Amino acid sequence: MLFFLLSLISSKTSKANVRDFPKFLAKAPISLTLFTSIQCQPCKKIQTFLDKLSNKYHTGVNFLYVDMQESQPIFNKYNIQF
Repeated sequence: MLFFLLSLISSKTSKANVRDFPKFLAKAPISLTLFTSIQCQPCKKIQTFLDKLSNKYHTGVNFLYVDMQESQPIFNKYNIQF
């Protein structure tokens, strides 16, 4: 858990919510978004990979993750299902 928190601090991946998701999408021409849930174990592994990518390719690409519990309206709007 500590490694996960430290990786978020050092990464260029942003956590988006309902309020700021449109702003993040407009920030760069390409946005790579992980739609995730706290209970999703495979998502945590993907999050680590996304953090590595964000550190390497942070210019021109917007790296985001959106949590289902915090941002359910985004999941509903784009019809995202697990």
